[in-house]
Amino acid sequence: ASSSVQRLRILLVGAGGVIGRCVHEALRDTHAVIPAGLEVPQGRIHVQLDLCYSTALVRAVRALGPIDAVISTEDVPVSVRFRTDAAGVE
Repeated sequence: ASSSVQRLRILLVGAGGVIGRCVHEALRDTHAVIPAGLEVPQGRIHVQLDLCYSTALVRAVRALGPIDAVISTEDVPVSVRFRTDAAGVE
């Protein structure tokens, strides 16, 4: 019997950290994982971004096109307020 698991396109934020690398390792064979963060492993597709800048996150997601899921292993407190860059998008 063959398994028909849907291959999801997943944005993995914090992919360069210890937990992020473990999550990437666990998912990369069954899903299309797109690593993202300040320091990400260089691969075919990756996104370098700083979560404190809302415009960077918005631009990254828009540029990637459809994403099925976002997983964040980033250690950013919920209370962090987004800073804006020159584009001024919040």
